[in-house]
Amino acid sequence: MKQNINPYDPVQFKKEFESTDICRNVSEDFDNLWWDQQFIKSFDSITPRQMASGTNAGFSMTPFYYLRSLLEKNPNSIYDLGCGANLFKKYIPNIIGVDKSYSHTRPALAKPDWPGWRVYPDIEELVDKEYVRNHQIFFESVFSINSLHFRPLTDLRLVYEEFISMVAPGGRGFLSINIQRMIDHESISRPSVHLIDYESYVRSQLDNLPCKYLIFDVNLDILDNWLDGNVRLVFER
Repeated sequence: MKQNINPYDPVQFKKEFESTDICRNVSEDFDNLWWDQQFIKSFDSITPRQMASGTNAGFSMTPFYYLRSLLEKNPNSIYDLGCGANLFKKYIPNIIGVDKSYSHTRPALAKPDWPGWRVYPDIEELVDKEYVRNHQIFFESVFSINSLHFRPLTDLRLVYEEFISMVAPGGRGFLSINIQRMIDHESISRPSVHLIDYESYVRSQLDNLPCKYLIFDVNLDILDNWLDGNVRLVFER
């Protein structure tokens, strides 16, 4: 069963990262920087990655801990699959956001008074199984945060294997999912999924993946970590 490797330490990461240019640039845009391991803020204080920014708005800094490992190799480009509002691009300019615009597929979410819900991808494309087939060993550097988990929990290993398969040899990737979304997508005909030990299941399913683990960070204290995810892998192919 896979154990954590280099898990997130919010105190240590804040000490190391708050003097960087990225952190200074984020702090110029947002009043509060959040360093939580698990995002538990209420919807009244939702981050602008999900909704409109405004007075006292905040930004979760947790993803930068994992993205830092991608930046170490100075890639020419870093693809963000399921980029949403593509906000990371402002702080890491060589990011290329890929997503299907909600204005086309889910117009109810493209509310004019919720600009954070609008999607501004550099490449407008749905990241699905066809996308995976067309991008084998394609990326030098790629990440996805809470975008590829809308599948049943029994597909957990397959989701990670598909993501890894898109990374070129020597490249790096970061994939984070929210395990609750995968639980939600299990068929009601398989109620036993709600009785299993999720911690053991996740760790056993993600052992011996075809990659070099740089960070393996599973924290299921909160099953529904809807912002930053709770099953996080950074790897080198």
